[in-house]
Amino acid sequence: MAVKTAMLMAMMVSMMLFMPFGGIVRTLASFLVLPAAGFGAVYLYHRRTGAFLSVGSGARMGWLTGLFIFLIALVMLSLMIIALTNDEIRESVRQQVYAAGAEINFDEFVANLQSPQLFGALFVLFLFFTALPMIGGALGAKVLERE
Repeated sequence: MAVKTAMLMAMMVSMMLFMPFGGIVRTLASFLVLPAAGFGAVYLYHRRTGAFLSVGSGARMGWLTGLFIFLIALVMLSLMIIALTNDEIRESVRQQVYAAGAEINFDEFVANLQSPQLFGALFVLFLFFTALPMIGGALGAKVLERE
């Protein structure tokens, strides 16, 4: 039941994280949505089972939710990297990026996606996507134990 709940919450949060928001809005949304994912997973688990989680169990539930969010993001990133190896798709995406008014060097962006430095960024992303839901899960367990 815990895995199903964490996966359900991860899918909902991943859809929110992939919404096309601007720079600062996306950053603020991540700092609010990710802890809310852990909190929501603990809440849904409590609603489904009636069981109260300890703070440690809530943190584990949040970590599991964050792990699923990271895995979904990793699959999406992998698909994007694979798609950008096709010249026609890359040119189409380049035109869409510049038509949207983005101020990035597209060729440099694609080169960075295919560089070994990506692994360091993925490690930081893993920490970010698991730590914040873990905090939310622990907080959710603490709040719900007061009921």
